[in-house]
Amino acid sequence: MLTLQRKNMRHSFIGAFCCFLLLGNAGQARADVSIDVPLEGAWHIGYSNSDDEQRSIVEWTLGNQTVENWTQLVTLHRFLTTKFGVSPTRYLAETVATIKEKSPGKIKVLSQSANEVLFEVAYPTGPRGEPPEYGLHRWFSNPEGVCCIQYASKVPLSPSVKAKWIKVLNGTKAMDSVVDKKVPYRRVAESALLKLKNRDRKGFLALVSKNVQRDSGPSIVEERLVEPCIALMSGAGLTGDVTVHTCTDQFGNKGFAFYFQAQQIATGLVQPFAIYMVKEGNAIVVANIDIGKTPD
Repeated sequence: MLTLQRKNMRHSFIGAFCCFLLLGNAGQARADVSIDVPLEGAWHIGYSNSDDEQRSIVEWTLGNQTVENWTQLVTLHRFLTTKFGVSPTRYLAETVATIKEKSPGKIKVLSQSANEVLFEVAYPTGPRGEPPEYGLHRWFSNPEGVCCIQYASKVPLSPSVKAKWIKVLNGTKAMDSVVDKKVPYRRVAESALLKLKNRDRKGFLALVSKNVQRDSGPSIVEERLVEPCIALMSGAGLTGDVTVHTCTDQFGNKGFAFYFQAQQIATGLVQPFAIYMVKEGNAIVVANIDIGKTPD
């Protein structure tokens, strides 16, 4: 999905432990699975990495919290196994068995089948003296590999909190990207939005259509695209459902328009917008961002 330079970073020691197990002797693969995580409220993407050839990671934090300073954290880890000859169900079984072996007494399995497992974790103290961490993990296989969606908290989970997050984790679904051609377009779109959120002008412009930049000129691109969109995404997170339409830019390049909603974390103000992504040569690029645009 999204991309940052801090590769392979994990901000939960339980998550780091599970990723260590997951990578193992993996070999090379690309995580191209599209995952729908049904989060509600002021959750926003705090960290993301999809450049790694072996895995893809996205982490969400709540309100003004960050991935370095959080009380609640949601992490999605995606891993392709079929490319190196291991079936998802076999890999899932071996990974879960290893987790149980390495964390005796820390993990309680809540449900398990051949294709998925849900368990609760509790570490009153981390292995290196880290603060307490509690949470839920759901590992599940899909046609291309294995995914893990995790909820972590610094305090023990009450029955109501546990029930709420079990519902969220069980509602997380995978889509086969071989069928869903929108996946790589959305990944680049979200990467561009994260760069805007971080006020990374250079990084964002690297993802903007070269045709648009050449046709409009630097000053127009800065005035009408970069500045308004930085203002849109600064201090905001994405919320609500996403609508997708096909689109064609003025140069005849085809792709997809993604209709998002940006919610200001401090005020709760929601602003709809559309980001138009097209294939320009061999690259997927931003053709335009239309603030205030809603699906027709």
